[in-house]
Amino acid sequence: MNPTRLEFDKTISDFKRKMDTSNPSRFLFYFTGHGYTATNNGIELGYIVPSDAPLPSQDRGGFTATAISMNAMDTLAREISPSHALFVFDSCFSGTLFSTTKGVPDPIQERLRLPVRLFITAGTDKQTVPDESVFREAFIKGLEGEANRNRDQYVTGTELGEFLFEYVTTHSKNAQTPVYGRIRDPELNRGDFIFELPGQEKPFEAFPLDS
Repeated sequence: MNPTRLEFDKTISDFKRKMDTSNPSRFLFYFTGHGYTATNNGIELGYIVPSDAPLPSQDRGGFTATAISMNAMDTLAREISPSHALFVFDSCFSGTLFSTTKGVPDPIQERLRLPVRLFITAGTDKQTVPDESVFREAFIKGLEGEANRNRDQYVTGTELGEFLFEYVTTHSKNAQTPVYGRIRDPELNRGDFIFELPGQEKPFEAFPLDS
């Protein structure tokens, strides 16, 4: 709760030290808080904001030194070893880190085999996400099964992103429009993140231990 930049970095370092060698595994990153987009020499860069970051309007240098840039998140996405990683941001900033996604990809077995880095943000850099965000409510509903569009007892990251876009856009009356997509890397954008719905008979075992 309310991590400082040092606490944020320590959490990531602890994950790498204790868990990152356990591939095959999955990595889910969920951040809810403030986001910010800064423009430098005409280039927009998004940030997520730890609790000890100063206001950018009062101390721009201190802010950029403390806030976590999307370039840092891009580096993290490439450094971790799990084949499937999903980064969810219940905040708003420029989404230039990833390419937006539409449509249904290959069958689920193929998506499990291939690596992926997926990103979902609660809105665009021009929007303000309220503290009581409908995004969080929609995220839970999606994982409970409402995002399972093809009724195969699995929720993919792509299905979740599409569900969040439709649900949040509608219920916020277009005040919030989530964005989702894959990292701009042909080696890390071919698979999908998979959630198994609890208490349902599955058509096959999604995560065999010997894979």
